Amino acid sequence: MLTKLNNGLKMLDKKILVVFGDSNVWGAELKDVPEKQQEFKSVVYDPNKIENWPYHIRYSFSGVLAQRHNMQILNLAIPGSSNDTIFRRVNKFLQGKYPVNVNDCFVMVFWTAVERREFYKAKNKMYLNYSPLWGHFMQIPWHKKFHNVYSKNMFDCNYDIQRTFDYMQSLTGLLKYKNIEFTQGYSIYNKQLCELVLKSKLPNLISNRIQDSVHTITQELAGKDAKSPNKYQCNKSHPNELGHIAIADRYTELLNERQAL
Repeated sequence: MLTKLNNGLKMLDKKILVVFGDSNVWGAELKDVPEKQQEFKSVVYDPNKIENWPYHIRYSFSGVLAQRHNMQILNLAIPGSSNDTIFRRVNKFLQGKYPVNVNDCFVMVFWTAVERREFYKAKNKMYLNYSPLWGHFMQIPWHKKFHNVYSKNMFDCNYDIQRTFDYMQSLTGLLKYKNIEFTQGYSIYNKQLCELVLKSKLPNLISNRIQDSVHTITQELAGKDAKSPNKYQCNKSHPNELGHIAIADRYTELLNERQAL
């Protein structure tokens, strides 16, 4: 189901494509991709110098879209990101903390798994993302202790769904107030979250279908292709180069449909 925008999408009228999301959006598992958050650079890449783009920027679906539309690209996704992090980083973008003029940008926000949370580690002055589903990764003693306390006493899926919906609704108002062209979508789909979005008639969703979430598109293609392993995914199920092209193709179709409304 698509929701009509008041003035249509004007992606082609903008100079810079800015994307937010998780590892699926970042280009995780592609060649030479940085794996540590402190290694990520908020760099705007010029379409006239594509040969200088990092591999994971050039061959992720957002990079493919930027090249097709002769746009600059700023990929502000983070692997393992929570929706807390995505919301905070979009607000940093609105506050002018990144090297772009927000009025020159078309923004795409892809929301991730609702149960992920962001915490601030004051000792190191850094942000950490955590999920109660990551318990088997917890090797450091205090991480294990934190996980045991959080997962048993603080985790509530209904609260997490509502929190993400609040983020989506808040950003809709903020981005529209700033007159920034944007769309939202799902990197990792959640049915209950989608039901809230549909019930509230929240605008600016590129699609509310599970088939159109970033992660699901490549899964669906593998099903149609009936081959194993999935030729559209890397070893850890992130989209590979072929998968990112397929995602870019699908979002091009959806953007064109929205533009025509």
